[in-house]
Amino acid sequence: MNTFKFDNFKAKTNTEKTPKSHKTMRIGLFLAAIAFCAVLYGLALSRIPETEAIEPSSFDAGYLIDDSIFYDSNTMTAVEIQKFLDDKSPACDMWGTGLITGRTYPDGSKVTTGTTRAAYSKVMREKYGKTQYHDPPYVCINKYYENPETHQTLYETQGVATAGMKSAAQIIYDVAQEYSINPQVLLVMIKKESLVWGDNWPLKYEYNTVMGYGCPDNAPCNEAYYGFYNQVQKAAWQFKYYREHPTSYHYKPNQNNNVYYHPNMACGTKQVYLENIATTSLYIYTPYTPNDAALRAYPGTGDGCSSYGNRNFYMFFKEWFGDTYEKINPITQKYNSLKNAKDILGEPVSEIKTTVENGASYQQYQNGYIVGTDKTGYYVSIGEIRERWESTGFEFGALGLPLSDVIVNPDNGTTYQQYQNGYIVGTDKTGYYVSIGEIRERWESTGFEFGALGLPLSDVIVNPDNGTTYQQYQNGYIVGTDKTGYYVSIGEIRERWESTGFEFGALGLPLSDVIVNPDNGTTYQQYQNGYIVGTDKTGYYVSIGEIRERWESTGFEFGALGLPLSDISSNVSTGISWQVYEYGLIVGSESTGFYESRGKIREMWQSLGFESGILGFPISSIVEEPDGLYYQKYQRGVVYCNISDKCWIEWR
Repeated sequence: MNTFKFDNFKAKTNTEKTPKSHKTMRIGLFLAAIAFCAVLYGLALSRIPETEAIEPSSFDAGYLIDDSIFYDSNTMTAVEIQKFLDDKSPACDMWGTGLITGRTYPDGSKVTTGTTRAAYSKVMREKYGKTQYHDPPYVCINKYYENPETHQTLYETQGVATAGMKSAAQIIYDVAQEYSINPQVLLVMIKKESLVWGDNWPLKYEYNTVMGYGCPDNAPCNEAYYGFYNQVQKAAWQFKYYREHPTSYHYKPNQNNNVYYHPNMACGTKQVYLENIATTSLYIYTPYTPNDAALRAYPGTGDGCSSYGNRNFYMFFKEWFGDTYEKINPITQKYNSLKNAKDILGEPVSEIKTTVENGASYQQYQNGYIVGTDKTGYYVSIGEIRERWESTGFEFGALGLPLSDVIVNPDNGTTYQQYQNGYIVGTDKTGYYVSIGEIRERWESTGFEFGALGLPLSDVIVNPDNGTTYQQYQNGYIVGTDKTGYYVSIGEIRERWESTGFEFGALGLPLSDVIVNPDNGTTYQQYQNGYIVGTDKTGYYVSIGEIRERWESTGFEFGALGLPLSDISSNVSTGISWQVYEYGLIVGSESTGFYESRGKIREMWQSLGFESGILGFPISSIVEEPDGLYYQKYQRGVVYCNISDKCWIEWR
């Protein structure tokens, strides 16, 4: 029959047993495609799983179960299936000795107190013509036996297994093996489609349609397919046929499908991308997808457009057997996800191993490793970058575990790998080095390898004597401490700093990067105790202490003195210190102070022997009067000059 029944999700009660009702609803789209019609009777069995409602966003309608799980016939042995049935089945009232209480017969009369199930069944059959009722035994599924050839069951042999009979467990196992289907799938389908699972006094008719096979929506079930063995065997056969003919039906794998919510076509459809043949097969067998109301209502009922069969299959399977998605080791998953895994890593040469100390897992391959944890992810560790990581102590070292694969920048060939606490970066030409912490942040601010520094030429190095930390790059360094900060040290300014003794010299550590004034090209860098300043034309010199303060008072390079042309020099015997600038000097001592010396006044001072002469040291800056007169005071006199540059001395 080429019609489909709707999943009529309803709870079984202890009232009168009735055969399954069948809603007659044809879906024209399926008429030409399906060889049989499966019952979609998603019943709420005697024990509804105590499970929370399903969040619709978490339910993947297009991927209900992995193919690898659905078609794995080796998940359970016959013995294991039997134990499962024993564990899940209630205590069986095989001989109907249990009492029927508080019930009425079809004519409205009350069932007499103390009436047994066997007696009740006899009355229902003889008085009311309910032919589905019969005398004991009432065989529960864990105690069920049937001859697959003759279809004789324990119902006909008064509960005695005869030659040729097989248990329900053995039938399920044999069918699973014959048609290469997971016996767990068959068990779940029985729960999804029938009343027998939780019944402790099942009637024979319940086994006749246990998989819903051959039961169209618009007609009675086909008696040719009655019986437990027939139902299980035909359903398994059908799933195999679906697998072998995936494009023969309305629903097709690996493409979008318009899947109905309900036999009532007014309920509409949902576009579902059916990702594999197993999921597609479930939809061919049960052609409706649950709507949001059905999902949120689990394990109960939703609204008038809700169906439940595929919802229930998914949830019942999870309840009994765990995730419907195969738990492939994440390292294997990573390997399989690589486009050219064999070219990159080669074949595995070790088992997957886990480090006891930290739970990191890894597998060795011919050309490298995959390593990680579920928390950090799993990544390829290979080549020179791996060797550098090994030199740091692997995951126990400063870097920790990888957070990326080895990545190559196609624009410049720079290769790097991210770790929990930093990076390893470089090229075959420059080598591969650790990039970490605040020094890495400073390098990032310069533009990484595309900036002024280029690529690293060393790891981050810490001077144990003073804690100064630095890293060398192609074009300079980053240097500093956590207290002072980390700054770029580069070019001629760095060379001048080196000449002072780096951080051990007069300047100390940098407090800024190298800074270029765009207006005049003056370049400088601040240090703990001063500056280095200059241009390529004038050179680069140390600017420090009171002499620098005096230079600042003149307006730095924009003032009368211009830029330095020397470092600070000192005469030990006289205590004088000075620094030469483009247009003069700053000179003095700690006792006299430091003052600029330039122009005609300086020439006069020079002619008299500088500080060793009769004038001694300057004791003031050069003062300019409005009338053009200017002067400078010395220890023993004042040098005056007029607008015509005529100079004279007034002695003290």
